[in-house]
Amino acid sequence: MFNRHSANTPWGRSLLWVATAPLLVATALVFERDGALLAQSPNPLEGVEIPTSIEPGSRLNIDSSEAMRLVNEALRSRFSSQYGDADVEVNYDSADNSIQDLIDGNIDLAAIGRNLTDAEISAGLRELGVSRSKIAILVSPDNPFAGSLTIDQFAQIFRGEITNWSEVGGQDAPIVLVDHPDNSDTRQAFRNYPVLANAPFAAAPGAVTLDGASADAIAGALDENSISYLVAEQALNNPAVKIVPMHETLPDDPRYPFSQPLAYVYNPEVATPATLAFLGFAVNPDNEALIEAARAAATAEPTAAAEPTAEPEPVAEATSETTVEETAPVAPAPARGLPWWPWLLALSVLGGLLWWLLKGAAPVAAPLAAATRDRRIILTPRNCRDAYAYWELPEAEVDALKQQNYTLALKLHDVTDIANVDSQAPHSTHQSDCDTLAVGDRHLPIGVDDRDYLVELGYVGSGGDWHALARSAHGRVPACPSPVAPAAPGIGAATAARVVLTPRDGKNAYAYWELPPSTVDDLRAGSRSLKARLYDVTELPGNGHGLNSLQEFNATLETPGDLHLPIAIDDRNYLVEIGYVNSNYQWQTLAKSEPVRVPAADTTHSAVQTAAAGVGFRSDLGAESKIILVPRTADAAYAYWEAAPAHKSALVDDGGRVLALRIHDATHLELDYQPPHATQEYILPGGDTDRHVPIPVPDRDYVAELGYLTDDGQWLQLVRSLPVRIPAA
Repeated sequence: MFNRHSANTPWGRSLLWVATAPLLVATALVFERDGALLAQSPNPLEGVEIPTSIEPGSRLNIDSSEAMRLVNEALRSRFSSQYGDADVEVNYDSADNSIQDLIDGNIDLAAIGRNLTDAEISAGLRELGVSRSKIAILVSPDNPFAGSLTIDQFAQIFRGEITNWSEVGGQDAPIVLVDHPDNSDTRQAFRNYPVLANAPFAAAPGAVTLDGASADAIAGALDENSISYLVAEQALNNPAVKIVPMHETLPDDPRYPFSQPLAYVYNPEVATPATLAFLGFAVNPDNEALIEAARAAATAEPTAAAEPTAEPEPVAEATSETTVEETAPVAPAPARGLPWWPWLLALSVLGGLLWWLLKGAAPVAAPLAAATRDRRIILTPRNCRDAYAYWELPEAEVDALKQQNYTLALKLHDVTDIANVDSQAPHSTHQSDCDTLAVGDRHLPIGVDDRDYLVELGYVGSGGDWHALARSAHGRVPACPSPVAPAAPGIGAATAARVVLTPRDGKNAYAYWELPPSTVDDLRAGSRSLKARLYDVTELPGNGHGLNSLQEFNATLETPGDLHLPIAIDDRNYLVEIGYVNSNYQWQTLAKSEPVRVPAADTTHSAVQTAAAGVGFRSDLGAESKIILVPRTADAAYAYWEAAPAHKSALVDDGGRVLALRIHDATHLELDYQPPHATQEYILPGGDTDRHVPIPVPDRDYVAELGYLTDDGQWLQLVRSLPVRIPAA
């Protein structure tokens, strides 16, 4: 790969860039500037020799979409001065027209803000990603709306499902979408997001569709009730528009959700020396700062940035805090929809050298970005011996892995007291195979409790080296509790058992437990019956019991198991124990829950009304479905459900196609007639019965809802949980 000694000298680094530019492009990792994620990329300059000089006065014709204006202006002037006063002419049109001109041979390069389609790839075109821009959601400065939108809410506004500002906390006025033309690459970028891709991609009835999508055109079309969108650099600090926060963030925040890829496209069969020189120039590490300077200028001034008059400071050398990234596999062909993030080749060069020198010293992976939905992995401890990993990857990346016979794997790292996992090796690592799926999950055994862990998703390359695709945040696995009471001889210990008590309403509670299979076998062998004891522990210290009341119930001898428990007195604290009575008629506890507060009973609705409303459970069609949402921490909750086949079949008959879980922020709301503040949606495999879910904002009320999506994006509710309060951090 690289020669370590020559690469570490100043002249060696310069020579390495000139001689191996195509190789660097082939092996460079691209990632979102806001710390989002890494993505594998086809090699856009495979086998191409980058000229170091061209004929003086050479001409280069570029057709570009508006999304690439800043990048063009940042690169054009310096390229011309460094390459014999080359004449670079840029004309602005739609991405589709620019691509067609390139196919027809009328131009040398197309500059676009989207990925190539399969048909365009088949025509022999290749794309070179150079950056990525956020997409700002806009309203007029005269629009009184001062709130924040969620991804789901914008998608519903775009499709016409939300039609009044009052539905998102604004004024009582109709919402008018000011849309880009169909061939706008900024508009097409929305197709990369499942919330818009999983339903028909059509604008709301009555939307105003512009002929062009410039900042001036959009600003001129907005009135006090309109909403639109634009490349963020053309909107930030632009007094003609007002940016709407998304999930309480603005486009200059790394967590802001919407963005689009920026790329140059060329035809390798007819590329001129000037074309190849410009492409090599665009990905030269020294010029990445030019693009950043243009971004800074655009966001600092209300008007479009002028061509830079002074060169920015040279890119600084990587420090010890620079994240080292590994190379992902090269797909056999460019994949449609594959995310292209800013090409920071300066970091790639230095990162590649550091990787070569430090290979094997520490796990190497992409940091997880909380705001992106393209690639992520989450690790959630379930108890002291078990954790749950859930991941999402772009389909195109998974297809590329399968084509090259790579399989995904998980690495669970013990990172207790390690601040920087890129510079210090983990205490231990356990690797396990997993299904090579774009969306998947796996339960991971925990060897040592009361320690910090993170999980990496990746694959083992042909040379046996590890390539990480996503890395979770740190998670603390709790210490295993001491046994509540010693188990009788021959009965499994209580340390691996657990039980959770969840109030359903003021008159009912739900107990869920897990026991070691060996414990269940021992109880059966000894003809012991499993029991559940419900204690009223109101105003008692700790987990004491026995002074207020005790109720005992027969429980099913299985694991996992559950039981519905009647509550005799509402508005009090309860806990539940799972155990059995031994041969000496003594109670033996296998697991004990934490105490929970059973709310005061709602006397304004009968039990029949509560069930019909889908609050926690549903009993009709001769079947019962239920769903429970249990807070775990300030930023995580656990949803568990049982959906009766009769209820599922009825919704499928009504047009339901995709089973999904929705988590609603329902603080101070009645969801039967008020829209939630925010909604998270998870598409579910048919056999799923539970899901760990992240909580974006603590100290608020949340509701879990199970249902189906129809082909036209409509929601069919199956069952809804009670609202639960997620504790403050």
